[in-house]
Amino acid sequence: MRILPLILGLCSFSPVSAQQSSHSGVLGDLRITLTTVRDASNQDVADLKLRQKPGYHYVLVFFKVKNVSNYPSCEPYFHYWLGVSQGYQYKGVGLSGKNAVETKHLPPTEGSEGGVRFEVKDGTQPAVLKILREKSLDDVCAQTQHRERPIIGPEAVRFSLSGFSSAR
Repeated sequence: MRILPLILGLCSFSPVSAQQSSHSGVLGDLRITLTTVRDASNQDVADLKLRQKPGYHYVLVFFKVKNVSNYPSCEPYFHYWLGVSQGYQYKGVGLSGKNAVETKHLPPTEGSEGGVRFEVKDGTQPAVLKILREKSLDDVCAQTQHRERPIIGPEAVRFSLSGFSSAR
């Protein structure tokens, strides 16, 4: 009966215990919860010092993160993609300054919030947000922290943006 303690030990080690919803999920060490999706206002464009191309506008996505691991969070190398209802995909860029998400070395249970911007063609509607992590970099971080286990979980999360308004 040596296998039963092993199975129980593996079951009890879970970096995620909260139930996931369509607007919240875990990626690496972090629980990500979407809070707002909206088109950037003229004031946002000015405040963020953005330059809009003719025929395009910016969509801003804001979210909270919380470290759900037992170690300080590894610096996540996330890639953000916004899918629009027309099927096109747009790459996102993290916001800076007061709107930047601080994720590097967050202590366990600590959190931060901020956002990402996407420059999308006028007339398109945000439909899906996809966030991908660099697993190989998480593996290196876990080794440098001498973790007993690697960082587990999916390498990507997808969020439906239905239920979020994106009015200009």
